[in-house]
Amino acid sequence: MRKDDFRYLLRLKEPPFHPSENCRDRNSFLNSCPMEYPGSSGGDYREGAIRICTKSGRRTVLSLYKGH
Repeated sequence: MRKDDFRYLLRLKEPPFHPSENCRDRNSFLNSCPMEYPGSSGGDYREGAIRICTKSGRRTVLSLYKGH
């Protein structure tokens, strides 16, 4: 491989491959494979799908599944 071979920057093995397979950072994997319903000010770094502010000023949301 030549020193000016930059194919590794193309990220050809990006989502849905797991970071252990493509030896890349985990943030790009988490952005493409959501693990939770994103609220604001908590969880991963995606923009929140719901934004709530309590009377005390708290903005973290903990949603629990009860049933259907």
